[in-house]
Amino acid sequence: MNWPQMTTEELHKFGIELILPYLEKEGVTIEAVNPDIKINPQIVGRRWDKIAFITVRTACYPAKGELTSEEHFQILDWADKQGATTFFASVGIACVSYPDKSPVTTDADMRLPIRDAGFNVAYPGLVIMTTSDRVRIQPTE
Repeated sequence: MNWPQMTTEELHKFGIELILPYLEKEGVTIEAVNPDIKINPQIVGRRWDKIAFITVRTACYPAKGELTSEEHFQILDWADKQGATTFFASVGIACVSYPDKSPVTTDADMRLPIRDAGFNVAYPGLVIMTTSDRVRIQPTE
């Protein structure tokens, strides 16, 4: 059957919605959410008593959401100007059931963002965004 698929924008918004409960468990107080993929960050909140900027990217199996190098540096620059800590949330989804609740049986269909389907979610948690020149290693005694 030819099931309707989510648009790129719907997939992105879906990924954001999926991780919001996880963010709260990770200690993030959500203050604002903007599902527009062209605007970074998508989520503004507080973590560790500091402003937190969270950028989200979602992709379909076997991929996971990624940032381009250009996006990474633009987000870091913006966060520096705002005094925020930047985080990245990479989300991967795999379609496991069709909208009629029957199980997905092909690898090709697992890769599709089928609208109203069931999904497994791969979200390893927030990753702090930085560059190597910002990292300081404290010697242990």
